[in-house]
Amino acid sequence: MELVEPAKYNHSFSSIKTFVEICELRYAHEKLAPWEDTDASLRGNQIHTALEHWAELGFRDAAYQTVLCTPGILPYADLQSWLDRVKGFAQCLAPVESEFWIRTPLEGCARPLVGKVDLRAVHADYGEMLIDWKSVNSMRKKLTQTECDRSLQGRIYCKVTGVRRIGFVYFTENHEAELVTSEYSDKDLAEAWEFVCHTCRQIENRWKTGHWRKAFPGGLCSETWCPVFATCYGGAGARGPDQDVADGAA
Repeated sequence: MELVEPAKYNHSFSSIKTFVEICELRYAHEKLAPWEDTDASLRGNQIHTALEHWAELGFRDAAYQTVLCTPGILPYADLQSWLDRVKGFAQCLAPVESEFWIRTPLEGCARPLVGKVDLRAVHADYGEMLIDWKSVNSMRKKLTQTECDRSLQGRIYCKVTGVRRIGFVYFTENHEAELVTSEYSDKDLAEAWEFVCHTCRQIENRWKTGHWRKAFPGGLCSETWCPVFATCYGGAGARGPDQDVADGAA
């Protein structure tokens, strides 16, 4: 795939995370690849759609059955088993705004930062906060408190919306929802914003120069997780000892 800068693209939390934490070159390939849904993404979309509709109805218990009948991809029984896990937590919330987009310019960048916030609400104990629903296959993916305190996604969304607290709500089909929440200071938000602006300027410069850094192989940089690993590191991985000897002799 030729890595030519897309005519239209935006910066997002997920793409920044890929660029910084996984691989710059993988970021570029993912920006150019067509989107392909997976079973997990289709399931997540349906759960978010149902939660959005229920939030619009104030998370009222009387509206729950109506939401479960919302047309979607998952069978009725599957949808209910997921929503039942988050029902108790949702009813502690007074929704303000659900599934809304943020779009903001970045200092020194030609492209804006764009993202979608799952919910802005007032929690019975914490007051106003942002909510990010995390329907996961395993609760092992749940952030620790330290990870939540350092969350780039949390800080970005709080900076842009002006809300100081975010809560990540993790649940599986069989595990009740668990909340991990942090409240950020002005210093936290300013540092995150400086990092995001700096990183997005780097991204835009990479598109111009083509000097993408490869991640060191291992972890998420592997044949298991990266769809372009074979063309990225495959040439080196395919070299046998005879070829190495021949190269050395030459």
